[in-house]
Amino acid sequence: MGLSLRDAAEHTGTRPSTILRAVLSGRLSHERDSEGSYVFDPGELEAVFAPGRRVEPVPLAQIRIVPALPAPAPI
Repeated sequence: MGLSLRDAAEHTGTRPSTILRAVLSGRLSHERDSEGSYVFDPGELEAVFAPGRRVEPVPLAQIRIVPALPAPAPI
């Protein structure tokens, strides 16, 4: 079961903006639910934000923002 953005931030002891920066920099993958909200794998969150591991900030100039795909149409 995946975690929402808010739950992912609580799980890692960070802020939602930190989680999103990790996504935008390519260090953290995610999925989208049927409403288009982010869903994160707890195991991957623990690997990326392991206790004692310093997360280097990524300058905004290096982040390329790509539009999200629309949510699939309901069946």
